Amino acid sequence: MSGGFVHWTIWKERNERVFRSKKRITRDICGIIKQNIREPILVGMWLTNDWKVEGSEVEILKEMDLA
Repeated sequence: MSGGFVHWTIWKERNERVFRSKKRITRDICGIIKQNIREPILVGMWLTNDWKVEGSEVEILKEMDLA
């Protein structure tokens, strides 16, 4: 799942640079990628009313710097 978000974000950034002459710094692009990965996780928790994140999920989010 996250690989798709990374590729999609980089593709969008490339298009912004080529077609609109806009450029973001790497830190901002990484922040967008993290947000795009984190949102579906939170939505999934919201849809199932499962706001209690299990220990293994917390570790995964920490590894991805999303917690």
